[in-house]
Amino acid sequence: MSLSVEFVLALLVVYTLIFLVFAVLPVDPARALLGPLASSAAVSALRAQMGLDEPLLIRYFTVLGRVIHGDFGSSFYFGQPALDVVLALAPITLLRSALGLLLGFFAGLSIARLARQLQSRIVPSIFLLIQTIPSFCLVVVLMWISAGVLGATPLRALGLFEALAVLTIAAYPAGAIGIYIYDRLDYREVRPRYVDFLLMLHAPAAGLVRLLWGESLAGAIAIAVNSVPVALTATTFAEIIFGLRGFGAEFIHSCERGDLSIVTAGTMLLFAVMFIFQRVSDLALEHFDPRIARDL
Repeated sequence: MSLSVEFVLALLVVYTLIFLVFAVLPVDPARALLGPLASSAAVSALRAQMGLDEPLLIRYFTVLGRVIHGDFGSSFYFGQPALDVVLALAPITLLRSALGLLLGFFAGLSIARLARQLQSRIVPSIFLLIQTIPSFCLVVVLMWISAGVLGATPLRALGLFEALAVLTIAAYPAGAIGIYIYDRLDYREVRPRYVDFLLMLHAPAAGLVRLLWGESLAGAIAIAVNSVPVALTATTFAEIIFGLRGFGAEFIHSCERGDLSIVTAGTMLLFAVMFIFQRVSDLALEHFDPRIARDL
C-alpha cells in the first residue's frame, strides 16, 4: 500500500472516530452556545440552523464531503472558519511539544552517558522517577512551586511558565531515553556477545562506550517518536493549568462545547503532522541502524 493511500485511509478512520464519538457524547452544541437559561424553542431553532436535527448518516456524509474539499466548517464559538482558528493556535502547541521533545532527547542522551562513565547509581533512579510521574501531576507541582512559593503567575512571569511547560514536556522522553541509554552502555553486566569478544581482545572502555553509543541512537530516536503523544498530552495540561495560549487547551474546551469543526480540523492536522514525523523518523532509523528500519 502506497503512503498516499495509507494516509488517506488513516484520515478517514480518524474522521469517522471523531464523528461517532461526538454523536454519542451528551453534548449539545446549541445549548452550549446559548447557555443553560435559553428556551427550548431557541435551542431547537439553533440546532436546525446548525443542521444537528438531520439524521446521523446524512450529517456524516455531509460533513465528510466538506472535509474532502478542505472545508471543515465554521466554529460556532469563534464565528470564523475552524481551519483558521486551528492554524493560528496549533503551531504554538506544536512548537512547545517539539522543544520539549528535543530537550528531553538530548538531556536523556547526554546525562545517561555521563552517568555511565561516572558509574552513578542514582541517575537511573531519577530517570525512572521522572518517567513514571504523570505529566499533570508534574504540572501541578510546578504550578504550586511557582505560584505558592515564588509568587509568580503567568501574567507576571510568562517566560517562566513557558520554560516550565517545556520542562514538563521534556520529562518523559528524558526519563525513557535516559534509562534506555544507561542500560545499553552497560558493557560490564548486560552486553551483546561481540562485546565479550572485544573485551577478550582488551578493547579500551572508551571505545566500547562509543560503539554501544552509536548503536543506541536508533533506539533513542524510536523512543522519542513514541513519546510524541505523551508530549502533546503534557503540552495540553501545561496550557490549561498554566493558562498559556495554544491549541491543546482550546481542543479540550471545544470538546466540552461540542464544537465538532474545531476538533475535526485540529485532530486531522495533528495526525498529519505525526504521520509525516513518523515517516521522517523512519528515515533516521534507517540511517543509524538499517536492521531496525527493516522491521518497521
